[in-house]
Amino acid sequence: MPSMNPINKSRHSGSRFALGAISVLLAAVLTVGCALKSPMRVKIPGADEPVVGPFAADIQNVRGAVELIVEGWLDRPVVEVLSIESGRPVDSSEHVAASVTRGEFGSILRVVSSDTARQAAPAMMIRVRMPACDGARVRTAGGGVLALGVGGSIDIKVVQADHASGSIVVRTRRPISQPLSITTDSGDVSVTLGSASNLRVVARTAEGSAKLQANVARTSMNTQDLVHFDVDINDASAPGEVRTGRGDIRVVFRD
Repeated sequence: MPSMNPINKSRHSGSRFALGAISVLLAAVLTVGCALKSPMRVKIPGADEPVVGPFAADIQNVRGAVELIVEGWLDRPVVEVLSIESGRPVDSSEHVAASVTRGEFGSILRVVSSDTARQAAPAMMIRVRMPACDGARVRTAGGGVLALGVGGSIDIKVVQADHASGSIVVRTRRPISQPLSITTDSGDVSVTLGSASNLRVVARTAEGSAKLQANVARTSMNTQDLVHFDVDINDASAPGEVRTGRGDIRVVFRD
């Protein structure tokens, strides 16, 4: 996996459309969670000591959805796997590996589902909780993404999903002034970012609507129609991309 330098050190966490998107994304998760009351934890080598400094996440799930949630009271990350097959809970934690690596630019939590998960494991959701997230890269196949309280560079991609399962929800109060890329083959996309963000955002859906709500100091709309918009937010110093093959897009900037 490509490396990531988490250099944004701010740690402040994080409509009906947003709530609806979250409901769609979490419908399957709630079904699993009710049946599996005790999620299976994944051991994380390198996470014995609390992380100091910038902390980023690099997550891949080839068998379903990902939740990435910042919880400031934590002093180290927690990775859990929720999985169910034929109405019964299944321990799929063996198909997920996690580790923390530390370097001069900060630390990275890597969570990866194994190649054997493609055939051997039922659909599973990976839930990652972190004390802070100063950069996020998430890849899923067949499941959506929920990211709350993240910051820094955000790169999320969902493939092999239908409209019901491929939704992406990103909500944070943190301003984003590093590259943003959020794409899904199919599914609604809801993105809420801090009003002090500095992005040029290009949003497009092949089938649906694209809407912007910006309560910021400066905006400049370059082009806009029903299915796309291209807008400069404040200094527009970093590129932003939001795309879906089928579904509605809503991007909100507010405190």
